[in-house]
Amino acid sequence: MKGKITISRQSSNKGNGIISIQIKDELSSIEFVEAKISLADFAEAITGLAYIDCDISVNGLDKVGMQIERKTLEFEIPETTYSERKDIAYDEAKKLCDDGWIASSYFSSQSSFFQKDGKNFARTSASRWVEVK
Repeated sequence: MKGKITISRQSSNKGNGIISIQIKDELSSIEFVEAKISLADFAEAITGLAYIDCDISVNGLDKVGMQIERKTLEFEIPETTYSERKDIAYDEAKKLCDDGWIASSYFSSQSSFFQKDGKNFARTSASRWVEVK
């Protein structure tokens, strides 16, 4: 497994900072671990002190080592008001997704809504995570 690590300093208004260490899986592009540690404890750690306490958050472990697939969804939507069309479009997009696909709720680009043959259509994307072959 290949990954990437980022170490950054988050300033605080009290003069002492927090070091954030993030680990990202290269294949899935998921940042799945973040550890936060005080600047003083980080200095101890990089000079050899082991097992320093830190706050850890984990995210997306079910996607680590997997690859994302994306596809475009285009579908007809009923005549609706401007304020309702995003919700209606998202509901329709979800109906088109099966087999692990997840519809995006993003409908804010200029190409999200359009007309074709005198009918109203919407466009978004769907994604799913798959095992690498």
